[in-house]
Amino acid sequence: MKTTTVKRNNEQGIGLLVALMTLMLLSTMVAGLLMVTNTQLWTTLNHRLATQARYAAEYGAQRAAVWIANTDLKMNDTTGLNTGVYPVQLTADNQAVVLSAMSAVTANYPDSSVRTGFNTALSNQPVPGLTNFKYSTYATLVSMTPAAAAGTAMYQQTWQITSQASIVGLRNAQVQVVENIQRMVGVPLFQYAIQSTGNGCGALTLAGGASTDSYDSSAGTYASTNTAAGGNIEANGNVSLSGSSTEVEGNLYDPNPTGTSCSSGSVDALTVGGGASVTGSVTTIGAPLTVPTPPAPSPVPPTTNEPFTGNCGGGAGCTNLSADNLALAPGTYGNISASGGTSLHLSAGTYNLNSLTLSGGSSLVIDSGPVIVNIGGAGIRAPITFSGGSITNNSGLAANLQINYGGTGAVDLSGGAASYALVDAPNAAITFSGGSNWYGSVIGKTVNDSGGTAVHFDRSLLVTITNGKFQIVGFNWSKF
Repeated sequence: MKTTTVKRNNEQGIGLLVALMTLMLLSTMVAGLLMVTNTQLWTTLNHRLATQARYAAEYGAQRAAVWIANTDLKMNDTTGLNTGVYPVQLTADNQAVVLSAMSAVTANYPDSSVRTGFNTALSNQPVPGLTNFKYSTYATLVSMTPAAAAGTAMYQQTWQITSQASIVGLRNAQVQVVENIQRMVGVPLFQYAIQSTGNGCGALTLAGGASTDSYDSSAGTYASTNTAAGGNIEANGNVSLSGSSTEVEGNLYDPNPTGTSCSSGSVDALTVGGGASVTGSVTTIGAPLTVPTPPAPSPVPPTTNEPFTGNCGGGAGCTNLSADNLALAPGTYGNISASGGTSLHLSAGTYNLNSLTLSGGSSLVIDSGPVIVNIGGAGIRAPITFSGGSITNNSGLAANLQINYGGTGAVDLSGGAASYALVDAPNAAITFSGGSNWYGSVIGKTVNDSGGTAVHFDRSLLVTITNGKFQIVGFNWSKF
């Protein structure tokens, strides 16, 4: 029998080779999956950082817009500017007008204090809620378009704001936002020597030789610019004039018909007796004029009494200048009262008070302005009382002292040789005590000037630009 021997190749190790190939394939798949996952993670992170940077840049642009809207950028002054080109240029070197808080961009806005303020407020600033993000901005004056306001040529400003925000970390993310805003021309709040928002009889009473006229503090002193005109008054109710020397040297504006008497059922615009007169016209306006109520002081002032007689007495924010001369720093106080011939000196800034009382020959002295006094009046019947004191504002600028009160308490004012001030109390009953002079403007619900105070309207208030509103007219952003 023949035997056949068959040789077989050695197949030992094939299983190991297959396992290695499978492992390599799986490793390649896992590496690919990790790479895709890692890419997605980086993409997500980059997107999140870019989104946060954009929010930070938008926040910076909005802060710059608010800063511009609340800063006097001289909308009625084109001195040294070429407004016929886009963007507006300085005539001295034909360069665009720029405010800058970025080190790489040079600021050349004409007013150095404005340049400094913009840089301080908007350079390398943090963003609330975003850790490590900061923004910086600059703004270019794009155009100044003439706009009518209070009968005087004003200009509507358009600014282009550029805001950059970035974060330095695992990935750099930098976003730039460019936003165009128009800063609108504000309507002057004080347009009359006296304005009464009340709609009943005796809303505005002038008697005993009381009078109105006007002057222009922007052109000189009262003595050099006063005129027997422009002392206009406005009342939403009845105006009562009496006394042979009582005279409105200006126009009267009122929504009610002119008559000879006034009663609860029939309100006439004007009742006149005893030789009193309105030298200008009596104009019936189409609807009552509205005046916004001043906002309550913020922060809310305390209701504690803070009397000052000759010295500070340890009062916070008060400095003894000399005998009977005290200086109050801008800030928040309770019920401030000065008596015994004490002079309270105020400097430029905002004062939030619950009440203010001058008595015993004391005075409120304005050392620099503008001074803004916001009155709360909580629990006080007469939160503003000057009947026993006076105002000394030797600048001759009524706008250097503005007193705002939104409540319904009594306001007692007293004139004087240097009583340059503005009072905005559209819900209050205002009384002028004594005679003398008041330079500026007064707004109240009712105004009673029966003691012969002369109210001299400052015509420069008609061209005073209030904090005009702004609106966004263009927006874009980019990442780099």
